[in-house]
Amino acid sequence: MEAINRITVSYNDMEDRIELACRYETGGIQVMWLTRRLCDRLVEALVARLQTPGRQDPISANTLQSWELSAAKAALVPENPVSEIGASRVLVNAVDLSQENGRFRLYFRWKDSGALLILDDTSLRQWLSIVHETYAKAQWGSGVWPVWFSAASASHLASSGVPLH
Repeated sequence: MEAINRITVSYNDMEDRIELACRYETGGIQVMWLTRRLCDRLVEALVARLQTPGRQDPISANTLQSWELSAAKAALVPENPVSEIGASRVLVNAVDLSQENGRFRLYFRWKDSGALLILDDTSLRQWLSIVHETYAKAQWGSGVWPVWFSAASASHLASSGVPLH
């Protein structure tokens, strides 16, 4: 299992898939394709883990979630994309999700291999905001995204025009 230390999210129009260009800690490059069905399930699972059940009314909870997402997006730093030159491409068929010590572990699996992406709460929100923008580019709709997510996403990334990875 390879550990991912950098990832670039884009939409592959020809394949109608989200593409994750990953650089591993070992220096290798891999491009992973995610289908819409798999992405929808992954987004739903990740968003559910970000939403903390509590005593807040739904309006306060949505406002808090929107604020936390906006703060995470404001902390994004523009970087060069991961180069896909010479990278092999794989179709991900499953993503195992777990949480340990406040970190989210996403284990992307295909055939007989896989790769691990570890994100803290802020990094997860940043990554999801980029995936949300990719959904918009793909014209995949917004059915899996909660209201608080869409409200926060209407500003920063859409207006910046700067690729974020």
